Amino acid sequence: MRPLEGLRVVEAPGRHGHYAGRLLAQLGAEVLLVEPPWGAAVRREPPLLATASARDRSLQHLHLNDGKRGVTLDPATADGRALLWRLLRTADACLLASSDGGMPPGWPGPDELTEMQRLLVVGALTPFGRTGPKARWRATDLVAQAAGGIAALTGFPDDPPARVGGEQGLHMGSIHLAGAVLAGLATRERTGRGIVCEVSLQESVAASVQPDIMFWDLRGEVRGRYGEESAALGVTVSRCLDGWVATYLVPWHWDGFVAWAAEDGLAEPFLDPRWQDPAFRQENKGQVDDALRAICARRTAEQAARDGQARRLFVFPVHGPEQLLRDPQLVTRGYFRAVRAPDGRQATLPGSPWRMNGEPPRPERGAPRLGQDNVGVWCEELGLARETLAALAGAGVV
Repeated sequence: MRPLEGLRVVEAPGRHGHYAGRLLAQLGAEVLLVEPPWGAAVRREPPLLATASARDRSLQHLHLNDGKRGVTLDPATADGRALLWRLLRTADACLLASSDGGMPPGWPGPDELTEMQRLLVVGALTPFGRTGPKARWRATDLVAQAAGGIAALTGFPDDPPARVGGEQGLHMGSIHLAGAVLAGLATRERTGRGIVCEVSLQESVAASVQPDIMFWDLRGEVRGRYGEESAALGVTVSRCLDGWVATYLVPWHWDGFVAWAAEDGLAEPFLDPRWQDPAFRQENKGQVDDALRAICARRTAEQAARDGQARRLFVFPVHGPEQLLRDPQLVTRGYFRAVRAPDGRQATLPGSPWRMNGEPPRPERGAPRLGQDNVGVWCEELGLARETLAALAGAGVV
């Protein structure tokens, strides 16, 4: 049994929080994505499948909404609002995510939700929080990374600040949102009351750069961008014959490093007795870094990693998507999840980062087609007649 089995989470169509719903679905919750009749914005987001239907082409939708059920509803209409309240009375939690601090059209706010449904746990993700001078400011992933400080630390010293790939700002916010909802559910168990769990994208990103904030707070030192450079010894991203490896040396690696350098005829400078002093090594770390780059440049990434690790050094290939899919560690642990894409082909999705009793969560379904559970939810669960559902669909309510 997965931890959240038997719990229902109703998710509003907020792009910034879809990954939170996916995480809760992996933990066993029934996550019900409520989209407008024309579909959530993520369905139109590239990259797109060329051969699938227009509403099911987005690979972002396939990934972010994996494992969820899906219904359509326009709560900006009177009939839609009434149906939404009926649905929320069956829910344990509700996810609200906004790009501008407001609510999706027709959706009640967090406080109204907990007032009307006293047992409901509401997770609300906004760009800058629900209070303060920026409460209604908009934000994208790039804005979140800039406002949270991580962009200022990413890139090379002489280049502009850079965005970390993979929408890390939105993922940070969603991970904190899922964690907040889990804490809210635990709180409800103790108090018998629902709760509003508020998460700010800016604060979620800022939490990830806390050590750099402390450098300024305690030492008056501004930590900037340093690319692949580091104050630590032997920290490099080194080019190989067919890719890259990351390296890192700690004091007890020294003899292994010198032996590796000797194999390539590069050890002579490091035989000077002064190199036995860790302080001298640190002062002359550029020579060590250059030697590591020269060693790696003569090998493939796999060879460099194998040879370095044989000497108990921290050397590891820099994985791109193709290497990740073939990585024997991830394959052996069954990390990747195969699903059937809307065009009939098999697609491989990232799986769950956790295990329950040693087993990875296995969602029973992929991302929902638009309105695929309308009959099951509106008619079979909430008692709406099919003729009424058809009439509401004709009126653009569902």
